[in-house]
Amino acid sequence: MSDLKYNAFVSYSHDSDARLASSLQSSLSRFAKPWYRLRTMRIFQDKNSLSANPALWESIEQALGQTEYFLLLASPASAKSLWVHKEVGWWLQNRSANKLIVGLTDGNIAWDNGAGDFDWNVTTALSSSLKGVFPEEPLCADFRAAKANGKYADSDPAYRGALLDVAAPLMGRSKDDLDGEDIRLHRRAVRTAWAVGVFIAVLGIATAAGMYIAHQRQKTAASRALASEATAHTDDRSLAMLLSIESRRIADTVESKRALLTTIERLPNVEAFLWGHTDGSTKAVFSPDGRMVMSAGWDNRICFWDAATHQPIGQPIATGENLVGVAFNADGSRFASTAVNSVVIWDTKTRKAIGQPLNAKEDFTHVAFSPNGKLIAASTEAYGAHPSRVFVWDTEKRQLIADPVEGSNFAFSPDNAMLAIARYTDLVLYDLRSHREMGQPLTGHTRNISSLAFNPEGTAVATGSEDKTVVLWDVRQRAQIGTLTGHTESVSSLLFDQEGEDLLSGDLGGNILLWDLEEMKLADERVKGFGDSISSIFLAPDGDLRSLALEKNRVILLDVNRDPPLGERMDAKDAHGANIAFSPDGRLFASAGEFGNVEVWDLPSGKANALEGHEKEVSSLAFAPDGKTLVSGSMKGEVIFWDVANRKALGTFQGPHRFSPVWSLALSPDGKTVAAAGDAKLSFFDLATRQQVGQPITSQKDRIWTLAYSPDGKFLASVGNNLQVVIWKTGEHPTQVKTIGTPMSSEGTEDLEVMPAGVAFSPDGRLMASSTRDHSLTLWDFKSGQAILPVLFGHTHRVASLAFSRDGRILASGGADGDIRLWDVDTHELLGTFQTPQQEVKAIAFSPDGGTLASVEHDDSIIFWNVAPDGWISEACRVANRNLTPQEWNTYIGSRPYKKTCPDR
Repeated sequence: MSDLKYNAFVSYSHDSDARLASSLQSSLSRFAKPWYRLRTMRIFQDKNSLSANPALWESIEQALGQTEYFLLLASPASAKSLWVHKEVGWWLQNRSANKLIVGLTDGNIAWDNGAGDFDWNVTTALSSSLKGVFPEEPLCADFRAAKANGKYADSDPAYRGALLDVAAPLMGRSKDDLDGEDIRLHRRAVRTAWAVGVFIAVLGIATAAGMYIAHQRQKTAASRALASEATAHTDDRSLAMLLSIESRRIADTVESKRALLTTIERLPNVEAFLWGHTDGSTKAVFSPDGRMVMSAGWDNRICFWDAATHQPIGQPIATGENLVGVAFNADGSRFASTAVNSVVIWDTKTRKAIGQPLNAKEDFTHVAFSPNGKLIAASTEAYGAHPSRVFVWDTEKRQLIADPVEGSNFAFSPDNAMLAIARYTDLVLYDLRSHREMGQPLTGHTRNISSLAFNPEGTAVATGSEDKTVVLWDVRQRAQIGTLTGHTESVSSLLFDQEGEDLLSGDLGGNILLWDLEEMKLADERVKGFGDSISSIFLAPDGDLRSLALEKNRVILLDVNRDPPLGERMDAKDAHGANIAFSPDGRLFASAGEFGNVEVWDLPSGKANALEGHEKEVSSLAFAPDGKTLVSGSMKGEVIFWDVANRKALGTFQGPHRFSPVWSLALSPDGKTVAAAGDAKLSFFDLATRQQVGQPITSQKDRIWTLAYSPDGKFLASVGNNLQVVIWKTGEHPTQVKTIGTPMSSEGTEDLEVMPAGVAFSPDGRLMASSTRDHSLTLWDFKSGQAILPVLFGHTHRVASLAFSRDGRILASGGADGDIRLWDVDTHELLGTFQTPQQEVKAIAFSPDGGTLASVEHDDSIIFWNVAPDGWISEACRVANRNLTPQEWNTYIGSRPYKKTCPDR
């Protein structure tokens, strides 16, 4: 077996044992290792050994074929893992079960000697695929004690004992012999360290430098390990954010930045986690003005937060048992809570109960005030043969206005005259004046109704159901208007907009859908698959849309507007027709506008001024280096020079590009020359005179999508449909000096006619990036024209635009797949992805300070992305809205003195 690459393949559940697997790989690699050897064993762990590879199973299968032993980290989670099942199946089919070692990390394993197999009534950590596989009880190393105390140090007795059980067969030695050898080598290493210490003392300054390097390497390793820990945490997303912040504070590694960006992108709509409950939260609502959040929980406490700062308002209020529901009255001056046998009305300002509770021998759940506040209704929990019922009281007299009505959830009509009540699958309309049901119940759902809402006029009712549909009802006609389908879970919340033209619905799976009621169809998925129950939705008069979701003991404040994580969206009609440009000072931003206009945005104020002059759509834009002149090209071939300060055209040129689009413009770094590219035409203009210089160059027989000057201005790069970059020597008579990249044949599967391509220089001019075949991008050594491998893959459609950050450390790529990817230039590793809901990213550009990346989306919007890692830390702290607990700090950070991760929280 000497030709095998790995001593062992570690198969495990990533959710349950990622940290143990990583520690085990490290421990086995160095166990009983002489100082002069890199490692004693090679251990394959897919998370650490595989590079980003689309053919994941093929790589795993290859590793399995090069491995001597199979180490299964057994647990109930791994027993259910499809990947682990597949890996075990391959091993049993292609290798001997005698080479399979079991490491028990959780659950139980029991061997039945009589049956000659595992006792499957007791065994919970193994999958049934191992039934009858072993002729006798296999070797089983017990890591449960080590996992319970969270210590994976070689010196820890619980961990070391199990580690020796695994290492002994891998190295073909007895446990005692191996243990003694490791201790002996460790002592020798200690003696060697003392000798080296003396030697280091003699070396002086060189020693200090070496120690610094070693310390930096140690910090880098610690940062990478913590980053891995952060991305592995999916059950507590706030903890994942905090660990990623600490990872970057230890060392500014690619892994730490990637972890930070990844954990933020996992929460696309979260504004903040709200902390205060010690048990599960049951209901959360906004105050009528949207400034406060109130929630109830199984800890029988009512909590309050400021919706803007996300900080608690005062101390929680202790209530009766089984606190389930809370609600504000229409002006927010009062609120109500439900509990066992009572409904309590509270004064919002003083937080004191008003009068005696409204009592009934029932367990109340839902509660709501009538719009005028004169009535309050609460529904009860059904049990046994006793149905749920709705009670209605007069808030002043503190008396029931009538006998309870059978039903569960309910909603008041805007005119206070009616209740819409859910009675199992039916809708009941109840007249609050006559205290009678209005006709027969309305039938339309196949499962229980879970939420109700009236439109603002009170002429229609929407009902959401456990059958995952929303039904709209005409109140006057007492008839069904239509059914809306699209939810994947029970509908938990409903809200009409102020005009009653649209309806928002949330469900238990964390989806919020926007419905066009005129067309009776889905208009937008505002929140998609967030994963936690939507408790309520709030729409402010200015159109700001927010929501509250429930996750265990956490209330989650959601921003349901269109801004993505780390992005701020700006609507810009027809912006997709051209590239975008920042002024050199970063104060102004130019984009294409409606009807051939150029929109120049003053970013501090957010105001835009239209420059009118083009007859057709604007297709390209570029600022002069001094920021005083803006140049624009159109689909008709016009090139206009604009005085930015006075917002006037200095001159219009219609020459070589007449009736042919100007796809790209570029200004030379010295501000003297404007280059314009079109269909197989490359022209130059003198910026001062605004006149064409020489004749157009027509030797590049291709649509030229993008132009880029080298930072020193000596060269101009142009790229077209075929993805080959042409390099021109600038001067009085520009000449082609070389090409970079292999041209792509027009016989390929891509439609080259409509697929833009990008090219960009690094700030120091040493590197050039360009779009390449198979939806990739390539970094080139500009001087030699050689590709710097590896080629960067990840996009699923062609890369349309490229941009380097100001410091040259980050390369951004925008693709027709709707993704913006950030790459670390030094390592070629992916830092992260900004995902947009659009089909295509048309253009991207860094701000002059490098902290913002702007992108043009296919839906005529511009998004300004925060690309500064320090900004990511601020965002993560805002969302997590807490610090690591001392226990979490000890578990993940270790012996370093405790320090707040987010000092302002």
